[in-house]
Amino acid sequence: MVIKVMLLGFLGGNMIYAVIAFLMGDMQYIPEVLTKTGVCLVIHTILLLGVTALEHIENRNWRIKNRVGTDLGSEYKTLKCSAAYYMIYVCTFLLTLMLIALLYLWYQDERETLIESYHNGGLTTGIVYIIFMYLVSIYCFFRYTCQKVFYTKLFIYHVSFFKKEKVIWSQIQTIKYRYKKKKQKFIFTTHDHKTITLRSDILYDGWADFEEYVLDMADIYEIAIN
Repeated sequence: MVIKVMLLGFLGGNMIYAVIAFLMGDMQYIPEVLTKTGVCLVIHTILLLGVTALEHIENRNWRIKNRVGTDLGSEYKTLKCSAAYYMIYVCTFLLTLMLIALLYLWYQDERETLIESYHNGGLTTGIVYIIFMYLVSIYCFFRYTCQKVFYTKLFIYHVSFFKKEKVIWSQIQTIKYRYKKKKQKFIFTTHDHKTITLRSDILYDGWADFEEYVLDMADIYEIAIN
């Protein structure tokens, strides 16, 4: 839900930028402005549709799984990324608005200077910063915020943007535990050699509870940890 709100914020920021550029720009620059704004709108729309689709599939699957789990007396818990990663989206959105505001004020005071600076590449640094922040936001989205783990007494279910993985506790043969520079990692391997890797630097929120839960389940199902 938070990702959708942030992406909607990006879309709103792009639209505001297009409106301001339209109101304060000469007609000859409007096609160029709309083209660049349109690219951002397409990217954000694709991400928003992807998140919406993922959320829909996730909710649909977990309505079924939760119903089955409830029938078996099992409740699921969640493991997800730190909320700090969502601040990347907030910062990108605020930087976009700040750039729009600065350009607007500059345009009001020195219109010709702004136009000349734009065509001479004087705004390149600011544009590069914004593009960099957008790339970081996209990376964080795919790498961190779209990942989530649901786990119960029966199974572990890992959801990411491109794939979904599920292992049943009773089918797990070994659990590898790795610790390096405050980064922890669990590697679950089943009897048919299927593996799921979960890392604390990505799935930070709830990791301590999950770690304790894994140790308890390893004792119950007599799973070797090495």
